[in-house]
Amino acid sequence: MSDTEARLRERIKELENEIESLQSIKCDYREIVEHATEIIFKLDASGAFYFVSAEFGRVLGYTNEQMAGKHFASIVHPDDLQLCMENFEVLKEFGKADGNIHFRVKHQNGHYIWVDCSAVCLFDENNNPTHSIGFAHNITQLKNVLEELRFSEERYRSLFDALGEGTVLIDSEGHVIASNRCAENIFGIGKDELKDLNTFQIRNKFFHEDGSEYPLHTHPSFVTLKTGKPLKDMIMGVMNIEGNITWISINTEPIYYSINPEKPDAVVASFADITQAKKDKEEIQRNQELYIEATKAVAQAVVDAQEKERAEIGYELHDNVNQILSTARVFLDLAKNDEKERMNLIMRSSSNIANAVSEIRRISRSLVPASLSDLGLVLSIEDLLDSIKISKAIKVEFYHSGDIETAISEKGKLMLFRIIQEQVTNVMKHAEANQLVIELIVDSGVISLSITDNGKGFDMEKVKAKKGVGLYNIANRAELFNGKMNMVTSPGSGCKLNLIIPL
Repeated sequence: MSDTEARLRERIKELENEIESLQSIKCDYREIVEHATEIIFKLDASGAFYFVSAEFGRVLGYTNEQMAGKHFASIVHPDDLQLCMENFEVLKEFGKADGNIHFRVKHQNGHYIWVDCSAVCLFDENNNPTHSIGFAHNITQLKNVLEELRFSEERYRSLFDALGEGTVLIDSEGHVIASNRCAENIFGIGKDELKDLNTFQIRNKFFHEDGSEYPLHTHPSFVTLKTGKPLKDMIMGVMNIEGNITWISINTEPIYYSINPEKPDAVVASFADITQAKKDKEEIQRNQELYIEATKAVAQAVVDAQEKERAEIGYELHDNVNQILSTARVFLDLAKNDEKERMNLIMRSSSNIANAVSEIRRISRSLVPASLSDLGLVLSIEDLLDSIKISKAIKVEFYHSGDIETAISEKGKLMLFRIIQEQVTNVMKHAEANQLVIELIVDSGVISLSITDNGKGFDMEKVKAKKGVGLYNIANRAELFNGKMNMVTSPGSGCKLNLIIPL
């Protein structure tokens, strides 16, 4: 065998070994491609498929033969087609795109699958694109999870924003990293401004109820971040950019999300605007103080009226009854020694005693109307007015209707009698009237009383300022029975007292 033949055989052997190695490598690559869990495909320069891997078929249901010659656009979702076409043009111009793209691909059964895809484009010696190689993963499940998470986040964000309390999330450095609309409204600033806010660097912005500042170490969020202890119902005043103070009731809860944290990673602060409630509370307190003062004034007015009434009774007894009885006694003493005038003196003494009895009855009637329980309210009022009619100083008219005697309680009758007695006395003493009309009506579950005179009237505001005893007595008596008093008067126009009292 010649040297040439030997070299030829050796070369043939080398080539056979190379072919065998290449076949082995081809088998290895084919095995890798066939069993790869990544979708692999090749496109020609026009975008038509001329190879798809087995995973392409396992995921999308198409064989290599079915896809050969088909353009990739034929299986791309219409809404994602523009993205894919633009990316393909970038590949043909630059060889690769900036990053992966996500789009939907139609399965053989008609539904769509989300894929994460990357690709490269190869060129010939003239820099013309020859074909593209693409790699893709099925991310449908991940996409569904992300979509569900997005919906869930939107639901929770809607719930978070709809909360009636302001809520903020503050990190360990004091920065507000999340807030809802209510918090923005309470603080009077927008979300972006709140996110830039460091609550632990603000000065002269937070106050205690007594007006003193909240020191940093007592700020509820700061305390919870440092101690891990939640705080409840802390009252705080917050000054906005206009200088107005909003009062809030704040609760704090620690948040932990790092591994084995020594202190909270963040704190959730929720707060309610109690500015109006605080104002209402202060107003109620002021009203209570005014009510106490008014009650004291009414009590004092009642005491003064009682003392005045006692003094008047004392004067009546001393100046009138006492004088009458003293005169009667003198007549009786004279009758002892004067036989001639004895009977005359006794008769005069008897007449004086009768006058004294009449005066005492009159005084007694003014104190307790004995006829009220015996005669009833209507006859008691008429009895009261008889003494006025006798004087003929003023014309008195009394009108009544309804079931007065059975519908009104005994206490109610006494209350109405006292009010009429009080107002009639006021008219007789002060009104300079020559006509007085009293109307008492029971109808539709209410008692209606009006007392009208044609006297000189008065300025109602001045009487209120002076806290007239008579007016207070009438109003106080009516209020005890849930009644409402209204007085219509002015100087020169007489006076009309109206009372409405529920049965």
